[in-house]
Amino acid sequence: MSRQGGGLQWDARLAPGGISSPRGGRNGLPRWVFVSLALLFLLLVMWYLASRGGEDGGTSTADGGDVAAAVRIAESRAGFSEVVIEVTDGRVDLSGELPTQADRYAAEKVAFSVPGVVAVTNNITTNEAEVPPSVVEPPTQAGADDIVLQNDLIRASVSNPIVFGSNSSELDPVSTATIDRVAALLIDNPAARIEVQGHTDSDGEEQANLDLSTARAEVVRQQLIARGIEAERLESKGYGESVPVASNDTKDGKAANRRIEFIILL
Repeated sequence: MSRQGGGLQWDARLAPGGISSPRGGRNGLPRWVFVSLALLFLLLVMWYLASRGGEDGGTSTADGGDVAAAVRIAESRAGFSEVVIEVTDGRVDLSGELPTQADRYAAEKVAFSVPGVVAVTNNITTNEAEVPPSVVEPPTQAGADDIVLQNDLIRASVSNPIVFGSNSSELDPVSTATIDRVAALLIDNPAARIEVQGHTDSDGEEQANLDLSTARAEVVRQQLIARGIEAERLESKGYGESVPVASNDTKDGKAANRRIEFIILL
């Protein structure tokens, strides 16, 4: 600042950006103070963002964190939040305890229906009769499209199971939506071939159950053909009571064993 003509005037050479100090800072503070404060602020922001990221992703694993999170959400929504889930490269390991074998089977199917899951090992225990751990996975030659389609077929059959009359191959009308969904999936995947599998519980004679499961599988096959799926793309087979997924000692277990499944043929 200089005095000219009895007044005060700013000298731009002394204060190009405000009041100057002998050390070149503003408001009397050195410039390095402002630089240090700016760097400190940036470091605090970076630390905050990193800590938030750790909290948001804390349940993920190094292998397939997104898949693990999706499986946890799906199991929780299905009522199986107590199931312990580990995921490595799309392979899911389930453990923990559930009340029934039917719950055990349902939790396995829920996990396998999540996109990105390529195999499920089911080590869940129940209070019912013990069954060996099961591993559900597509055939080894399956490609990515086959795995996605198989997941979608499982999701369709589990979310709204196909139902028949008691000791009958007559379809219940509630099954229409599931058959429509399966037909749509096959239309979207014109190269896919599937086997329609029929299964029963262990009530009654073994041969009668085999015949009933065969008839039910063929009824579903014919329904798919009626919806425009080429007959040569569809096979049907009954397995009777030979492939249980739950105990036949309980009502829920028997209900889980009475089922139609759709399996890709390669």
